[in-house]
Amino acid sequence: MKTAAYDMYIQSTHESGKNWATIQTDYPDVKVKDFPREVMDALRDANDKLLKEHAAKDEMAKEIQASQAAYLQQVRSWTDIASKAYLNKFDD
Repeated sequence: MKTAAYDMYIQSTHESGKNWATIQTDYPDVKVKDFPREVMDALRDANDKLLKEHAAKDEMAKEIQASQAAYLQQVRSWTDIASKAYLNKFDD
């Protein structure tokens, strides 16, 4: 499963890169924009509300969400140090 997941990730990244290059050539005026902060905050709040409602009704969902939150807290600082910091160096 790990090999298949990794293979799919690499294939998806490769194909997305190729397709983005084609889009840039065929549609040079296309711009990638972020959602405004208030939209992202509203989406996050709505998602959090739905997750809490589901966790209140289902003990397994509550356990899974707690596990995911703990894992995210554990790895987020490393992501900031490793991947995010590395990618940000190219913006300098």
